[in-house]
Amino acid sequence: MISLMIKIVGVWLVAILIGLPLFASMGLAAFAFVVFGGLSPSLRVILRSNERLTLEGTIGYVHNAGNLHLGGSGNEVFETLRAYYGLVGVTYAF
Repeated sequence: MISLMIKIVGVWLVAILIGLPLFASMGLAAFAFVVFGGLSPSLRVILRSNERLTLEGTIGYVHNAGNLHLGGSGNEVFETLRAYYGLVGVTYAF
């Protein structure tokens, strides 16, 4: 986790040193967190056919970062989680 924070602070510091505005440098730091932190991509679609009926669908992929072994401490017994998922929801307001 320390190495992740060092990478993010490094990206932020370089952005400030080259003269980017603060909001842009913070945006780059957030992007670095996504790239180096192992956040998972997903896609969500919401369709409202009328005032009462809502259909929702989400698909995504989970791949935990190799350096984040919560509870496993890097032990080979604990495999890195990799999974695809999908969720479908139907809501009818009455």
